[in-house]
Amino acid sequence: MPFDYNINWPFHYLFMIFFAVFGLVLLTLDRRRRGAYAKAAKALALDYRRREDESTAFLRGRFAFFRSGAIDSVSSVLRGTFKGWDIAAFNYWFQSADSVKSFRHGFLCLIVKKTGGFPAALMIPKSLRDELAGGRQALDGFFDPALTENHLVFGRDGRAVQRLLDAETLGVVAGRAGTVLETGEAGLLLAIVGELKPETLAEDLEGAIALAAHMTASLADAKPRSRRPRQTSG
Repeated sequence: MPFDYNINWPFHYLFMIFFAVFGLVLLTLDRRRRGAYAKAAKALALDYRRREDESTAFLRGRFAFFRSGAIDSVSSVLRGTFKGWDIAAFNYWFQSADSVKSFRHGFLCLIVKKTGGFPAALMIPKSLRDELAGGRQALDGFFDPALTENHLVFGRDGRAVQRLLDAETLGVVAGRAGTVLETGEAGLLLAIVGELKPETLAEDLEGAIALAAHMTASLADAKPRSRRPRQTSG
């Protein structure tokens, strides 16, 4: 009896055709997606890379959020100057696990670099407390657990963090569920649940830049102004 006597060849061929078509559809969608990212980047005079380069990896390494120690990946990286600010935008995924199963978390990450940086602070959703343990431990000091209802705030200088995270800043973060905010010597990071969308890229970047500008102004207003010595007549 031939070895293939019991094989259902029509079903076998249909199975192969189905997966070939499915793979072709995925490849086509991926190409269209990359093309949309490249087009959006070009419209904003930004550089687009499909994968993370060394400079972006180095920039990410300056933020505690990315030190969770979990399996992670980066794609669709956009870099350049926008509205006078040095920015980076990319998709970021990391994987966490409990005793039963693993979970995959996806974020749109927006980084606004700032010369001189900001005071170190990390604001994370309470739902990701365990998943972001590595990032929390990088900031050796716990601030106010009651600052917001759904987030935990970590930082080294409580007064500076309090000035930084005023009502307007907290409103921006609280208004987008699952958002992570971090500030430090490199600048500002916003990690928003979801992924980068070419059609809203400009709006997302403008929002992050507006927040960085607001924080900069808040810290400047809080600095004590030097007084000129009073001149005496004589």
